[in-house]
Amino acid sequence: MSFICRILICVSLFIGCHLYANSDTFEMGNEAFHKGDYKRAIDSYLKTMEEEDASVSVLINLSNAYFQQKDYANSRLYIEKAALIKPFHPAIKQNRKIIRNKINSDIIPVPLFFLTASLFWVSSLFSPLVWFILGIISSITVLYIVYARKSKTGLVSALFLVFLFATLGWHRSHALSNQHVVVINKETAFRNSPSEVAEELMLLKAGEKGTEIERFGDYSRIRLEDGKIGYVDIENVSFAHL
Repeated sequence: MSFICRILICVSLFIGCHLYANSDTFEMGNEAFHKGDYKRAIDSYLKTMEEEDASVSVLINLSNAYFQQKDYANSRLYIEKAALIKPFHPAIKQNRKIIRNKINSDIIPVPLFFLTASLFWVSSLFSPLVWFILGIISSITVLYIVYARKSKTGLVSALFLVFLFATLGWHRSHALSNQHVVVINKETAFRNSPSEVAEELMLLKAGEKGTEIERFGDYSRIRLEDGKIGYVDIENVSFAHL
């Protein structure tokens, strides 16, 4: 087996380990879920997240368990955390839609521009580290092939691949570190300035989602799914950070 193939296999295993969980605690949570004991399932999934990094499977199952308890705010919180890892995962897309319908939100999301959505989709396929590794591997491969053929275009091709994969890795890293998703955990006022006496623009329902722009003392300035910007008391929101 060639050296390149061995590296690619290692990368594939690395990716798989970060997407799925297979611990005893996780399996206990699944068993409790299938028996309808959602509280015990939630406890097991939360314990699994303390024992290891949050994986897509744990976050989806935790969201489902909260959903069964009709706790739609926490259900949305954990499905949004899962979406930070795999935003275009079919189960995550479906669950987000179902949860949003249950919240009965009046906010109509503004869809992403096609090119922006495409970039998000491509960059979300792997973690920043994997994109970096792929860039190194592909560059070495191109240089080796070109060297064997005595071509002078290899350096340009290698630099292009490094730039391409570095860009995707940076975009993925930027999305993970700056996409501060906020989920409203109880009904709260959406105000035009960071003060409890400020004008109330609307009342947000538990489970509504936004993105934090910046923090002002006890208030978070957020952008809602329809693009509106305002302030909410941070005591009434949860942050979907990884």
